Parts: sequence; C-alpha cells; structure tokens
Amino acid sequence: MVNPTHSTHPNSETATRGHLDKESVRDAVHGAAEAARDAYESAKDRVSELEGSLETAIRKHPIRSILVAGGVGLVLGLILTRRR
Repeated sequence: MVNPTHSTHPNSETATRGHLDKESVRDAVHGAAEAARDAYESAKDRVSELEGSLETAIRKHPIRSILVAGGVGLVLGLILTRRR
C-alpha cells in the first residue's frame, strides 16, 4: 500500500532547485573551461615570443650560446652522476 503523504515524485521546488544546481555547475564548468582555454592561448603566445627572443639571441651570439649550453650540460651531468 502506498502512503499518500509520501510522494515518490520530487515536488516542483526540489526539482527546480536541482535543475538550478545543475545549471550552476554547468555554468561554472563552462566558465572554468573558457578560462583554461584563455590561459593556454596566453601561455602559447608567451612561449612563441620567448622562442623568437631566444633564437635572436643565439643568432647574435652563437659562441656564447654554445658555451652556455655546454656549461649547463656539464653541471647537469655532474649533478646526475653524483646521485648514482
């Protein structure tokens, strides 16, 4: 026997609240996704700028660039071989 005071269907207020909660979550997720896309595009643009600057610096000072790269490689090699 079904209890007439206990409905198995959500009342309209609960259903509306649930719908609004889903909508709020959907909007928040959409906003976060859009912010992440904007941050990605901004970072991509910044990396492109840095890449251009680095390439220009290497072309202007090739010997210095080789020495710096060799020094960094030497230091990393020493650090990595001491850990073993």
